Amino acid sequence: MASESERIRGQIAKAFTASAWYGPALLEVLAGVDAKTAAAHPIAGAHTIWEVLLHVRYGQQLMINRVRGSQAKWDLSADWPSVGEASETAWQALLEELKRGEEELGKVVAAFPESRLDEPVLPDAPSMYDNLQGYAQHHAYHAGQISMLKKAAAMVKE
Repeated sequence: MASESERIRGQIAKAFTASAWYGPALLEVLAGVDAKTAAAHPIAGAHTIWEVLLHVRYGQQLMINRVRGSQAKWDLSADWPSVGEASETAWQALLEELKRGEEELGKVVAAFPESRLDEPVLPDAPSMYDNLQGYAQHHAYHAGQISMLKKAAAMVKE
């Protein structure tokens, strides 16, 4: 029987890769998105797909560090980094970074001691269990957001 940590890892993987019960997972929604679409602003005042993915990457690194024992707090100034060069090479590099980071997170989550899941990640903060479940929910939220941005970008192209 799988440990609770392994089951949580499985839920995160489903929200990232495929087989999410709510619909397309994050990578499924990103299929076919090129750098031009990722950098587009089809909805005034909304983040771009690229900006959303940089935000997801920031959260991913934070979770990896927290699972490893860091007391890192969410840094609002680093939460939504700027895109920088919006080339196809840079876009593909970001996608690969995200995939490698998710693989790394999966390994550390699966190995996380089940006995520590109820411990807060920071003093007076939610538990590691809540943080990890929230991380999977974060993927679901942003998959929906990216789906809407893709539809809006396609409408602008027409």
